[in-house]
Amino acid sequence: MVWSGADRYRNATRRKWVVDGELAGYVRSVDNLSDVLVRNAGHMVPTDQPKWAFELFNNFVHNPENFVNPKLEKANAPVDIYDIREIGEPGLSFDEALARFKAMMQGGGEEGAEGAGLEAKQRAVCRDLEATFGHLLPGVQAKLFGSSQIGLRLKDSDTDIFMDCPSGQPQRNFVQKYGSLMFDNKYFEKVVKIATARVPIVTFNHVETGLLCDVTFLNKLGLKNSEMLKFLLSLDPRIRNLALIVKYWAKVHELSGIGNFSNYALTFMVVFYLQQLDEPLVPSVYLLQQLADRKEVCENWECSFCSDVSKLPKITNKSTTKELLWGFFDYWARFDYDRYVAVPLLGRTIKKADFKDFENLPDELERYKRHAREVEVQLEAEKALNETKKQEQKAKNKNQRSKLSWYEKNHVLNVDLPVCIQDAFDLSYNIARMIRPPLLVRFQWLCEYARDEVLTNEEGGKVLLDVFLPPLVKPPEAVSQEFTNQKDVYMDQFHIPGVNPEEERYKAVWYIVVRLSVVYILTHVYCFELEMDDSNESKAIMSSEKFDSTDRVYRTVCMKMKGASAVFERRNAAKKRLVLSSDAFNNDCIVSRESINFLKHSAPKNYRGGDMDKIMGYFTMKIRFFCFPDEQRPRLMLQFINCKSQYFNVVTAGLTGLLCSSFQRGMTKCISENDLPIAEYLKSGGGDWNDLARYFEEFVKDCNEKSRKLCDDPKFAIVYQKAK
Repeated sequence: MVWSGADRYRNATRRKWVVDGELAGYVRSVDNLSDVLVRNAGHMVPTDQPKWAFELFNNFVHNPENFVNPKLEKANAPVDIYDIREIGEPGLSFDEALARFKAMMQGGGEEGAEGAGLEAKQRAVCRDLEATFGHLLPGVQAKLFGSSQIGLRLKDSDTDIFMDCPSGQPQRNFVQKYGSLMFDNKYFEKVVKIATARVPIVTFNHVETGLLCDVTFLNKLGLKNSEMLKFLLSLDPRIRNLALIVKYWAKVHELSGIGNFSNYALTFMVVFYLQQLDEPLVPSVYLLQQLADRKEVCENWECSFCSDVSKLPKITNKSTTKELLWGFFDYWARFDYDRYVAVPLLGRTIKKADFKDFENLPDELERYKRHAREVEVQLEAEKALNETKKQEQKAKNKNQRSKLSWYEKNHVLNVDLPVCIQDAFDLSYNIARMIRPPLLVRFQWLCEYARDEVLTNEEGGKVLLDVFLPPLVKPPEAVSQEFTNQKDVYMDQFHIPGVNPEEERYKAVWYIVVRLSVVYILTHVYCFELEMDDSNESKAIMSSEKFDSTDRVYRTVCMKMKGASAVFERRNAAKKRLVLSSDAFNNDCIVSRESINFLKHSAPKNYRGGDMDKIMGYFTMKIRFFCFPDEQRPRLMLQFINCKSQYFNVVTAGLTGLLCSSFQRGMTKCISENDLPIAEYLKSGGGDWNDLARYFEEFVKDCNEKSRKLCDDPKFAIVYQKAK
């Protein structure tokens, strides 16, 4: 479409559209044009998703600005460096420019009139939250944490609030069950429940004050961490100054925000760097715990710390803020992320390999070692339950299975991710878990640029502005090119033959059988090779899901697939050459193998390997199976991902046609040929599918093997028609 905003529309960010806490779809807007994609809906949106359709039309007519969650809108919004241009005024020293920067970013500081006004607004938000939930949580107190608590709040930062309950914090599902109390409430607007996050929260706008806020009921350790960070940043003004500069630097260079570096992680990176100096500005957290007057434990982790400055070693470091900023960029640009874990508790690094064999960790981490032993015992117990073969023992153990969600279970520190920074209190938590390799490359590149091209070569106040300005050379992209091509196919119109949909476990069986059938069809009909995908991206997807041990049938399955795109071409010509039976599924298998053989034997003999690859159209891609167990009817999303192969569109178009037309036939064949234990699972919920992950992996290997030997079966013999 030709119009004045076409270029801006092409470059606009696609954002999430949330209705009553549910992800309804995605929206891209420029001026008065909005393009909305509604999830899980065909061309009859009001029929497929009536609630979301009503909200869609209502927003278009009355509230077009409501398409975007305000938190996500702000997180995705670009930063206008023009707002701080005055810090680069000629003649200013670095310290003078820094003072101006702080005044612009924080509105004159917490001590000024703006700070007092903000405190009054925050007290009003806390008052209304306490009034809303007080009848459910007697004596509850709303307490600030995060950037508002530690003194790193920027003008546009949201306000983080923890609801502290004297009688004990509520269960994890509290946000899911009672967060809706904020929907039809005079105090709040634009309310969004995020109940499946690691720490469930509710985001909202406060009507009276206009503040954008997050409220949580579970994260008491977050409150304790904020108290400790506030103390650490108060030890020397240079510490808070450095943390504020780094926070804004990461924001303007699109390193922080949702899915990137969290501000919490960046603050601890500043703290950890300052612990590494020859004359440290920040002591180790372990020292603070040893000097504490009383021990305090929260969520099984020690969170006490000494807040008496007189007990701490005196600060002798005389470095300027500029020199410390140079050192921060230098330290993290050269850090060996592959080998080491940053451990703020001890104020030093530890090899990742030592966490694998946790008994070799230093004595200061004894609490973590005890935790790791408990996790080991827990995993062994679950493995013993899953490997039980006797039916009577399964029945006996059925009620002993853990009912805890993934987040409520114990886990060891995940050191397999690209960046590992151990939390200072929760020693099993990697606060840099969201960082992916492309973002890490961009982060290191920008650190090197700031160190070498800005801080080394420039003087005066302008250097601070130049740290925030875009580099003269374009930095690496933060988004992985691995996910350039993506095709999502939704599957929900199929049924399991011979099974009543009213059965209690029908939905679970449906998800299992459909995924197994897709594997069976891809290997048999199209001769594709499949294997489980154990990449870091796949591990992160599976480890972030909320399903507990009784719901593992709904876990995302990630796989790799390779094959020849030529199987989708010249199929009609192949059918004319062959003698085929009345079994359509067997015919499709035969046609694919004949097409491959025909191309291989018809190619000129002098063709080299690379030429043959082009003829066959060999490709490799990833496929993922996403389940939606909370929906009324079973629905599966099959996602194809690939960036390198030029045959991606050919393959996905062919497979989409198959999954829309003849999948029911393939599923029936899969069930009959593989003796799937459907009846047993419907009856007891166990059997061979008790350990579904292992069953699925073995099923994939078995399908690959059977597919290779398929031509040896007389039923799949390639028989040509006689020439006329």
